[in-house]
Amino acid sequence: APHVAGAAALVLADRPALSATELRSALLLSADPRPALTGRLATGARLNVRRALSHEVMSPAGLTAQSTSPALNNWSNVNLVTASWSGATDASGIDGYSWSWSPSATFDPDEVKDAEENVTSTSSTLPDGRHWFHVRARDNAGNWSNTVHLGPFMVDTFPPTRPTLSSPTHRVGIASGDRTVEVNWITLGDSVSGLDGFSFAWARQSLVPVDQTKDIEEGVVRTTSPSLAPGAWWFGIKARDNAGNWTEAAVIGPFVVTAVAPVCTVPRLRGLTLTGAKRSLAKKGCALGRVSRAYSKRVRRGRVLQQRPGPGLRLKRGAKVAVVLSRGRRKR
Repeated sequence: APHVAGAAALVLADRPALSATELRSALLLSADPRPALTGRLATGARLNVRRALSHEVMSPAGLTAQSTSPALNNWSNVNLVTASWSGATDASGIDGYSWSWSPSATFDPDEVKDAEENVTSTSSTLPDGRHWFHVRARDNAGNWSNTVHLGPFMVDTFPPTRPTLSSPTHRVGIASGDRTVEVNWITLGDSVSGLDGFSFAWARQSLVPVDQTKDIEEGVVRTTSPSLAPGAWWFGIKARDNAGNWTEAAVIGPFVVTAVAPVCTVPRLRGLTLTGAKRSLAKKGCALGRVSRAYSKRVRRGRVLQQRPGPGLRLKRGAKVAVVLSRGRRKR
């Protein structure tokens, strides 16, 4: 240590413009390698003050890094990534490069040369997640440049979770005269790149041909079919993540649609107008029965106040449902 301190003082007296980092480089890089010191010292070398007085300490400059596929800062399901670099210059010439991949945006590669000066790119297969590429150049005097960081490369190779389907309006395999079917779904989403949307289709076969063109955004959780012709129908849906991965189709069905309602499933009529009640009853295979009127403080005039029988019952097709219409508030 005293010898090194004295050598540093001599070098700094002769080269006062050196920074502390440059002074250190001048001492370490100008040392003479000695096999007997290998493994015993960090440098494995002997101090050489004469060489330190003139040793180059300027790091390579101008190094840049780039990548064209996949695009940076965008999710991709391509995990084979190529990074390239160029532009490094130095008075003593470029001797090679050290590079690495990491999940950190500020990581510095070690000072062990990974590639010669004529190598300008590398390709790696990356796991799912966010990654950065780091590269630095070394000159022929042993000086290393500052690290150039490139990223993030965002990789997601797995599809999201398939949606789970249900219908609040129809039971699978049970005939219904209601030609519009509502389907709901839930999904756990995608834990890496996030959910991006859905594609869906209706078909007369259980193998529903769902394409990979997004129909709706990820925030939508239900849809209603167009008016379906009589027969058996299946609904299929696929989910897509932000990296472009699609799930296999989730399918629900058959929904059996008849030309007329096979039974009367009594609908809820409270709050409907008389016209609306008739329409709802016909849709469910029921008919309007006796109509009476009564005063009400809560239900608007002309709206259904009560019904008999109540909603949800399954009766013989054409069964009549009696209603009580509101007269509004009683006048005093």
